[in-house]
Amino acid sequence: MPNSVRDIYRKFKYTRSPLYVWIDVMTMLVASGADTFIIIDALDECHAHEGEQKSLLHTIKCLKQSQGYRIRLLAINWRRSSIEIALSTLVTTPFLGIHTS
Repeated sequence: MPNSVRDIYRKFKYTRSPLYVWIDVMTMLVASGADTFIIIDALDECHAHEGEQKSLLHTIKCLKQSQGYRIRLLAINWRRSSIEIALSTLVTTPFLGIHTS
């Protein structure tokens, strides 16, 4: 785990960290040139009403489309058409639906 990610965790361990902090670190890590794996749990819970979800999705899209950046993305969320539409230009494998019984 990169030190920058640990630092954010320690700093905001008991509070909600601002999205821009994660976007800045994600951009820096991706720009390092190494294969980058981004795992986002509960993407649908990202505050859409504050524009955070749109901002995060836009950042991922920009990073993914930049030449030379190799990003692998796993986003876990309840089925939302807005998220699927935003990510549809980025995925190389179809969306996978997992249902509980």
